[in-house]
Amino acid sequence: MVTILKPFEYVTPATVDEAVSILDRDGDRAKVVAGGTDLICQMAKKKVNPEILVDIGRIKDLDFITQSDDTLRIGARTTFHRMEMSELLRRNTPILVSAAEAMGKPQIRNRGTIGGNLANGSPAADGAVPLLALDADVVIAGPSGERTLPLTEFYRKETALKAGELLTEVRIPLQEADRVKGHFIKLGIRLAACLSVVNVSVLIGRDNGTCSSARIALGAVAPVPMRAYRAEAFLMGKELTDQVVREAARIAADETQPISDVRASKEYRKEAAEVLIRRAIEEAR
Repeated sequence: MVTILKPFEYVTPATVDEAVSILDRDGDRAKVVAGGTDLICQMAKKKVNPEILVDIGRIKDLDFITQSDDTLRIGARTTFHRMEMSELLRRNTPILVSAAEAMGKPQIRNRGTIGGNLANGSPAADGAVPLLALDADVVIAGPSGERTLPLTEFYRKETALKAGELLTEVRIPLQEADRVKGHFIKLGIRLAACLSVVNVSVLIGRDNGTCSSARIALGAVAPVPMRAYRAEAFLMGKELTDQVVREAARIAADETQPISDVRASKEYRKEAAEVLIRRAIEEAR
């Protein structure tokens, strides 16, 4: 069957300011496209019908991976392939590299961008979960200027993007690699090229044998990617014995609000979340 898309205007701004100006002028009539791996599928299924596509693929200033003092910076147009190949990310944020490697087929990783993955607002976004565990911020450009938000505040019932705004950058505070260890796990109905049934990232810091910091993030188990704050608080100051790890995993699973869909039931997702969190903490430990 041939899918016929509704006619639309196609524009290619050369700068962030130009893109924001177009988005501010055209409002809900316009949609941003970079890799297009999500948006074009939504258009083909007639879930969205934009009158204007704002292609940010020519904005060179949005494609970068750099370190600035104690912060890693990733441009919104950076592809998952570039992220999985980055030695800077591999040294400092291996859980983000693991997530990039798990992101669909090579064709998807060569087109899909970190900005699009976050801005799409999917509860199963593989890029969002490790970034939540890494305490990342996002930079947003809009008609009133630039603002920075913790990723935890970017995700509410939907994303925090307002009319006329464009996500431009992700910022990640550097971790103490010798004291903080993490792990990412993705569970899908196939071994590769599938949406997550559940995905989990943990980042655990230890000091003299006890847990000095804990961040647990999950995807596909709530309306948006989430942090398990009660489980994180439970781990603080405790020795990471098997019993403590199992209890933390149980608490985290209780914080989830999964739904049933074509990929899994809510009961399966909750049980899987508990198992994956336990395994991820054990690997980080």
